[in-house]
Amino acid sequence: MESNKVLLKKQDQDSNQIFSYAYFVLQGIISLLGYNAILGSLDYFAQNFSDYNIYFYLPLPPMITFNLVSLAMPFIAQKILFPLRISICIFGMVVILVMLPIATNYLSQTAGGFAVIMILSLIWGVFGQIFNSSLLGLSCMMDQSKIVAYNIGSSASGIIVILIRIIVVCFLGDDVNFSTLIYFLSAGFLNVVGFILHQFYVKTVSYKGVQEKHKQSLIYYQEEQIIQDQNYLEENSVEQIQTVSTATNCKTFDNQKKNQKLLIENNENNKKVVSHYCLNENKEEDNKKSFHKLNFKQQFLQYLLLAKDLMPLPFFMLLSNLCANMMYPAVSLKSQLSGISYTWSCIWIIFMHNISNVVGKHFVAIRSLYNNNMIYSLIILRFFHFIIFIMNAINSDSIFSADWIICLNIIVFSFSAGYTDSALFILSTEKMISNYHREQAGFVMAFSLTFGIMLGIFLAIPFQDI
Repeated sequence: MESNKVLLKKQDQDSNQIFSYAYFVLQGIISLLGYNAILGSLDYFAQNFSDYNIYFYLPLPPMITFNLVSLAMPFIAQKILFPLRISICIFGMVVILVMLPIATNYLSQTAGGFAVIMILSLIWGVFGQIFNSSLLGLSCMMDQSKIVAYNIGSSASGIIVILIRIIVVCFLGDDVNFSTLIYFLSAGFLNVVGFILHQFYVKTVSYKGVQEKHKQSLIYYQEEQIIQDQNYLEENSVEQIQTVSTATNCKTFDNQKKNQKLLIENNENNKKVVSHYCLNENKEEDNKKSFHKLNFKQQFLQYLLLAKDLMPLPFFMLLSNLCANMMYPAVSLKSQLSGISYTWSCIWIIFMHNISNVVGKHFVAIRSLYNNNMIYSLIILRFFHFIIFIMNAINSDSIFSADWIICLNIIVFSFSAGYTDSALFILSTEKMISNYHREQAGFVMAFSLTFGIMLGIFLAIPFQDI
């Protein structure tokens, strides 16, 4: 009987793990599928707004909001709980994906229409980055397989878009309107599936267990800060206290005393702080408010201090994505594979990039293969790929223009990009002890990633005319 119970328990745990893994892969796909759909439809938007440089302007609003939202994520996370946050974001992304083609169709070739699609892409960036940072933060609180799963999913979204492009080109030629329709329908459908899956996931034992640990780490962190504040109050008079502790956000001397009194009362009654703050499921919102009463300035200061503790990991995350986006896609797609049209050459280069990126993120699961110094060295060495990319862009008859060199270069470049990005997320969580700080570390690394992408895109502009 006992062995049957153990077996059933193990089967339940395995089922939970599989479901959690599938959840993070799908949400990873959703995180970038909408953005990839927009980028894949630039030809469509360019045809409908021919007076504007759509290829340059349309990707900018989401990229700007990606970075601004990343900085504000600690504050957003304390205001809106994860289950509701993700639901709102998915709903918002679906609405934007529906409105973009409708607005383009009805407001084609007008200044007002151009302004509308720019605003819509800006709003999509807000929803998209809150969604992305929230899932990265959650995955960082869990075991490393969830970080790998989410990152694999984010790269797989690129594979889905390029497969749709291949199917359309094969059967209908390079039909821009039909491609756009399929991109947006696919993105919308997977967003709806992700929304449904999310409702089930937040009720699983796996999710509830992580949230329980997260709340307990907040209690421990709060306890520690109260003791520090108590020592500070004992050493200073009331008149000398001009500011309050960033961590507890006790705005007055009386509030600080109240917090200390609560802690002392619990100790006197021989009760755990957990029970005092009622960490049961139906009071989750109250607990969030009990421990997250920081204003934006205080959260931002805490965010900067955490980023400092994580260094140089955020710097290398920025450097890795700067390197990737300076060469891909702007410069790398100037390489021409022989024997096929330029359209098919671009398709196969993009396909190789996405597949290699996914494989790189998958290999990160073998933790024994890397350490900090190895990842840092690999990121720096990736800049040597620039030589081949730039030589092929300048001269199609260069010694590097052989098909096998072009393919090998993009495969190694993309594999190392996926490998280093996922490894940096895992290394950042290993520097943090509590779930609370792991989530915050995920927010910091997400900002470094998006800021590196934006810098890479801007620094790629001078290379577009070579």
